[in-house]
Amino acid sequence: MCVLLASAGEPVGDGPVYVAVGDSLAVGMGASPSGDGGFVSVLAAQNPVCEDETCPALEVANFGSPGATSDTVAATQLGPAVELISQRRRDGSNGNGVALVTVTVGGNDLFGSVFAACRRGPTDGCRAAASEAFTAYLQNLDAILGELRAAAGPDTPIVTMTLYNPFPACLLTDLAPAAETVLEGGMAGLGGFNDIIRVVAGAHGVEVVETARLFSNADYVGGVDCIHPNASGHAKLAAAFAAVADGTQSAG
Repeated sequence: MCVLLASAGEPVGDGPVYVAVGDSLAVGMGASPSGDGGFVSVLAAQNPVCEDETCPALEVANFGSPGATSDTVAATQLGPAVELISQRRRDGSNGNGVALVTVTVGGNDLFGSVFAACRRGPTDGCRAAASEAFTAYLQNLDAILGELRAAAGPDTPIVTMTLYNPFPACLLTDLAPAAETVLEGGMAGLGGFNDIIRVVAGAHGVEVVETARLFSNADYVGGVDCIHPNASGHAKLAAAFAAVADGTQSAG
């Protein structure tokens, strides 16, 4: 199957389109120096939402950008993505509608602030930083998923993911316990960051890939890179998204 990749979020050709929004995961960082082999391109090649052996090429409109936070996705990626989805939905009867939407955002909302503040455990400073980040992220994610769902309609698969804990595989191993608390809960008065993703996604009919047990340490770039999966990690992520998108596997 031929997969057509476009720059700056613009698809090429007239086939069904896969729309990706998000951060460096969407652009394939960690898979290779150029990003080739990232989960978006692997997922597009699999075309998991097509059951026909003669499926047309699944073109990609990738709006993702390295370092994106939920703020920047909402401010810079959401509008163009919604515009494209709306246009393709209107033209869907011609075979060029939206086949799939994926959303990967949240890691950069936490990495530079919350994880550092929580390094020594759930202190008052940690709770304050987490509360601020959680509130902003909830509002942004609700807007992102809500607008994407409204544009795509009720039947288009939209899939997002919980955040994984990559610190055991990198030089910041000491952050792993704090990250686990932030992601899955353990601070009085706060749930886990991933609970926000699960709840907001559910409210908008968006499926969630659970990543907590998806990767081994060998699936991360590691070393000084404390964020990105490598090529094998991206392949596992693509397979998990595919299983959820085609309904053959539950989100958990």
